[in-house]
Amino acid sequence: GRKGLGVAVADGKLYAVGGRDPIEFHESVECLDLKNVGKGWQEVAEMSLQRNGVGVAVADGKLYAVGGKDYDESLKSVEYLDLKDVARGWQKVGAEMSVGRKGLGVAVADGKLYAVGGRDPIEFHESVECLDLKNVGKGWQEVAEMSLQRNGVGVAVADGKLYAVGGKDYDESLKSVEYLDLKDVARGWQKVGAEMSVGRKGLGV
Repeated sequence: GRKGLGVAVADGKLYAVGGRDPIEFHESVECLDLKNVGKGWQEVAEMSLQRNGVGVAVADGKLYAVGGKDYDESLKSVEYLDLKDVARGWQKVGAEMSVGRKGLGVAVADGKLYAVGGRDPIEFHESVECLDLKNVGKGWQEVAEMSLQRNGVGVAVADGKLYAVGGKDYDESLKSVEYLDLKDVARGWQKVGAEMSVGRKGLGV
């Protein structure tokens, strides 16, 4: 079983990355060919680290695993699997995030990888950072902070806007949604007028 896994789709295949069961944290990855479901889930190369509460995204034919938590700590590290050269295995991205993030949301827009919210053992995060995948040497850059801390947040990009949906702050699971216009980042995060009917942490978006 997998709780706190990351999920992504690439080339008609559904990838399940990391997570945990009641006993173990997982570094394992598996995929399902959606055009041949009868073949079942197939093992893919294992990550270098166990990652529970990992954020996952696909960009330019590469599957990225961002943050998460192993047995010891919330992770700053990022690794990727080139889906055109799976035999090469997972490769470490040279740039680490500024803080460890478990339960973060991850999205890709305009060649940039966004890491949103999450938590480390001490703090819940409202912070957001991004990595330009064409200029990894520049490292992760801070982006405008959200209005609320959001651990277990759902994230998606639509029409040039980065949405952060639900999650949990120190007190409660959140119904609220906010967005950042990636063409006007200086404006900061804006609240979406409509809240969900219930608070949701660990949701999929």
